[in-house]
Formats: sequence, structure tokens, C-alpha cells
Amino acid sequence: MNSILKQLQEPKSLQTYIDEYMKTSTFKALWKAEMKQVEYCAARTYSANVAKYAAAMVGSVIAKNAERPVHTMPDLGQLSGSIGRIGDEWELDNDYLDQLHLLEGKYNDIKGRGNYTQASLNAEYDKLLTYAFKPFELATVTPHKRMDMLYFEGLYKGTQTVSRINNTKANVSYTFQLDVKTIKATTAKWGDANATPFKDIKQLKDLAKQHGRKILRLRMSENTFYKMCQATEVKDTFKLNLGTLQVNPSVPMISVDQMNIYLRSILLPTIQIDEDQYVELASGKTENLIPDDRVVAMCADKVAVPKAAEALEAIDPLPGVAYATYDDNLVGYWRDKTGYHLTNEMWMQPVFDGINDYFIMDVSQKG
Repeated sequence: MNSILKQLQEPKSLQTYIDEYMKTSTFKALWKAEMKQVEYCAARTYSANVAKYAAAMVGSVIAKNAERPVHTMPDLGQLSGSIGRIGDEWELDNDYLDQLHLLEGKYNDIKGRGNYTQASLNAEYDKLLTYAFKPFELATVTPHKRMDMLYFEGLYKGTQTVSRINNTKANVSYTFQLDVKTIKATTAKWGDANATPFKDIKQLKDLAKQHGRKILRLRMSENTFYKMCQATEVKDTFKLNLGTLQVNPSVPMISVDQMNIYLRSILLPTIQIDEDQYVELASGKTENLIPDDRVVAMCADKVAVPKAAEALEAIDPLPGVAYATYDDNLVGYWRDKTGYHLTNEMWMQPVFDGINDYFIMDVSQKG
């Protein structure tokens, strides 16, 4: 049997391999479910009219023979920028190659002896292919994890940051301010006993109403919800008294479902908990994409669009390199005298293109 790494130097084999094994990958591109359809830009820059949603204008009632009143069309504004290029390169290390050759040798040995069942042989081959996929999986998912990072930072913080901390091995850094309206807690930061989360949520609702918007749902981390439940205002609301016996303890266990039933009863938007989502930076540090102490008021189901362009090597491929694509990420693979190499390249940027599609409340401090 030819080495798996040699077989994958054929482009069709590489594409089939990545397509098949990404079906079982535990790493998912979260942004795909969060954003609108991908929009492609030939020039690697984007320019879009910023949609400003507000209450619909009421038509004028005029006399039978009167002139129609003339209005100025609203200025929607223009949003423009450059599409980010995301790319990395790896050389397969000796530890990986040694282990792969060991698994290949074990498989060939079992097959050569002939005393095997087809099921056991298939299991051994699947173990080999799964191990071999590890670096290819890494090259496939890393650009999507960067997209996840840029999206969730924009959603929760109103910024998009590439810095020396989260982009340590590349000489690129920037911060985009997305101009999202952000307010603070009214009375005290969440986690303090005297915080007033219900009053704060009402403040968010009023802010949305001022801009002709209705909040569909609130998004927050698990820890932010826990801090919300520490407020005396919340605890007192959920106390259950039976005569002189107070059944509820000093720190009630409040579920999200219970909270949402109450919020609906007082005409406030309900809560969606975003579970922690961890990524590993090139430095080896782990980072949670869902920050604490932020409440996001969603006034639209999807508030961003991914702007994309074709990878340079997709247009002008390098000789001797096998290529495969996965959701606009171009994966390259080749061997030279120094070893086996993997690269990726994806041109994509999350663009928050709706004014007042969402609002942010920073509950780590009071206004």
C-alpha cells in the first residue's frame, strides 16, 4: 500500500479525504449558523449600503387637488473596508510521521498475514485514516475559528481586534470600532446584591424602541446569567412563601426557563444562553469566544454578513501543490526535500451591516 501521505498528493484524493473526514470533526464553524449568506467580492474590498431599520414612515393624507409633499430620502450611509486574508503554514513533524508510519506498518502486517476479519481490518484502517487526518483537520478549521472570533467579538463587544495577543505569529494588528450603541447597567454591576437586572433590561428595551426596533431576544454567557441571579431584585422576585415558612433559600436556584416565564409576564425580552466556546491561539493560550458581563439585545435574527473573495492560489495555483477547498478555505499540501507541508488561505470578513440591528449592555459597570 502506498503511504497515505503520498496518496493525498493527488488533488482528487485530498478533496475527498477532507470532505469525508470533516463530517466527523468535532470542530464546527459557528459563524455559518450565525450570519447571512456569504457575499463574494472580486476586488477583495467591500462596499455596502448600511441598512437602517426603523419604524415605517406614515404616508401623508392630502387634499383632493393638493400637491404631494416632497421629502428627502434617508441617508443610509456607506460601509467599506478590506476583506481579511487568513492563512497559515505547517510542516508535519517527525513525531507525527513516526506514529503514522507505525500505524501503517501495523495495518499492512495484519493484512499481509491474512488471518483477519474484514471488520477488524476496516477498524484498523479507519484508525489509521483518523490519525492521519489530524494536521489536515487543523489546516481546514483554523480560518473558520478566526471568523468565529471576529464575529463573536463584534457581537458582544462592538469591536473586531487582531492583536499581538491573538495573532502572535503574524505581523498584522488592528481594531475596528463597529459603532454599536452600548449602554451600562443602571444601578450597579451585575453580581452585586444591589444590581437591578430587570430595570437594566427595561432600559435596553426602551433604547431599542427609541430607534423603532423590537428586541427579539437577549444573549448572554452562562456566567453573566449566574451574576444576574445574585441580585436581591431577582432573588426577592423568585421567593416562594408558604404562610410563615419561607421555602426559598437565600440563593434560589433559578433556571433560564423560569426566568423567561417571568420576563414574558412583565413584557420583557427573553434570554438565550450562549455556551462557552473555546479556541486555542497560536501562542497556545485558550480563549473563550463568549465574554462575560455583556448582554446583547438582538433586534434581527442575523446581524452580520460574511464578505469573501477567492484565494490567490485558487486563481494561480503553485506547481506541485495539491489543493482542496472547504467552505471557501483553500488547503494546500505538498512535499519537498525539507518534508511535508500544509497551508491554508481564506479571504473573509464578518461585516455588521445593519444599523441598530443589535444593542449591547456592559453589565460590568454602572452608567
